[in-house]
Amino acid sequence: MRAHTEIVCTDDLIWHPAELARASGTARQQNLSYDEENGAASTRVLFTSDWSRPAGYHEADTEWYVLNGQVMLGERKLGASDYFRAPAGLAVPPMSVLAGTQVLIFREFADWGFSVCDSDRHEFTPRGGNTDSDQPGELTIVQDSQADWAPNPYGTVTEQDFQRKLKLKILYHDPSPVRRDAGWLTNLVSAPPGMDGTGHGVEHHHVCEEGYGLSGRMDYDYGIFLPGSYFYRPPLVQHADFKDGGTGHVLLMRVNGDLINWKTENLVVEVGGQAADYDPADPAQAPIMISAPLRSASAGSWPGGATPPIEAALSGGPHSRSC
Repeated sequence: MRAHTEIVCTDDLIWHPAELARASGTARQQNLSYDEENGAASTRVLFTSDWSRPAGYHEADTEWYVLNGQVMLGERKLGASDYFRAPAGLAVPPMSVLAGTQVLIFREFADWGFSVCDSDRHEFTPRGGNTDSDQPGELTIVQDSQADWAPNPYGTVTEQDFQRKLKLKILYHDPSPVRRDAGWLTNLVSAPPGMDGTGHGVEHHHVCEEGYGLSGRMDYDYGIFLPGSYFYRPPLVQHADFKDGGTGHVLLMRVNGDLINWKTENLVVEVGGQAADYDPADPAQAPIMISAPLRSASAGSWPGGATPPIEAALSGGPHSRSC
């Protein structure tokens, strides 16, 4: 259970004590999205002192993406843009982190529990909480300088499809050829400067989808997406195609299966009714859209409000700052 979120800016979020059990040192976290039923979460973590933890295993499928600073995973030194993933129950080496380091940490299917141990929890460790594979899980480490950009395979087959202009850098992929709603995909997505996908209709997917802005600017139906911005969409939520803000942009994207793009053209959404005791022309009284997702302050007001987010940013208003 996670709420549909568009757009959250990390500058708006409060800090909590980091949920990093069995460790020495201090850290704090911002909750980008949180599942209050099982403890799964997407977080940004700042280490406020040097930090360390012995070898052991997580209760959740766990991913770290380094934004800046230094993380030692056993003998491996990870820096900005480096990544690792460990499925639940798989023992990971001792870790240490330098003060001032910032990382994104993602947990799936369980909470922050961590057991100090030199061996795996069970003799067999699956690849993930919703895997369709019978292969054992393993520790995945990707250092960005060693990874290559590849064509995007998830657009349509036509060469004119704007999604074919995207490039992907795969960080983790658990393919599920039989069940498309199983498995996992975590990758970086790069759009070239000026890429324009407007007018191509809206799309939705059978899987959940989340993204975190790493660089550049993206304009889409919910506003302007800058570095430090975040969204989370449950399965089947429609969203419009995007337009690059002229800089090119890179997002970290995660989906719980192999992505399928379902298109809707000439979309019509009608909400009818007669105002009984309020003025629909008054922005302070007019209702926002039904089932509007969560949204933080720096994204601006919803269309129809006093300050539409895109217009405010383009005019150099208070919402034009980087997240």
